[in-house]
Amino acid sequence: MKKEELEIDRKIERLKQMKALISLKAQLTESIFNIATDKISIVEESEELLLLTKSLLETDNRSMAVSIANHAKYCSENGISFPSYTGEMISIENILNGNYYSYNYYFTKILSPKSGTDIFIKEVGPYLTIYHTKGYSTINEAYTKILDYANENTLNLTGHFFEDVILDELSVHDYDNFLIKISIRIQQ
Repeated sequence: MKKEELEIDRKIERLKQMKALISLKAQLTESIFNIATDKISIVEESEELLLLTKSLLETDNRSMAVSIANHAKYCSENGISFPSYTGEMISIENILNGNYYSYNYYFTKILSPKSGTDIFIKEVGPYLTIYHTKGYSTINEAYTKILDYANENTLNLTGHFFEDVILDELSVHDYDNFLIKISIRIQQ
């Protein structure tokens, strides 16, 4: 009887995670109607908990697929439903060197920390943000805009860039139509 009760508790927890993911996707989809795409803005972000996995160093399609699969497996091992909200973190150095696909980490947003997992706290504060509407093949354009804006306005950027895919293959027909939110914290 106790075993069945534990299984029900696990299923309830999975359903709660799925509900949170659906709610987040709905909020994100609704919010896109109110954003100016391909324009730089400063956005006050809330603190977020991110479950991290390191990316493979290689940037070819196979290595990226392996990194995503490793992340999915890590999420699953820690009771997080997948596919879930997944994004990438990339260092300022990689962007400055033109390595736009050399991700350092893959992340999944979570609601509460899980003991024994690699959790990163995305700090509250102002973030330089752009919503890029042309997918990954032209993502360098968005990074150039952010870096130019920061230089022109003498803003000090800190930490990693965050790439959040707002509209993905579940929402649009073509890889080049993905809507990607790119943000980085402004040092105060």
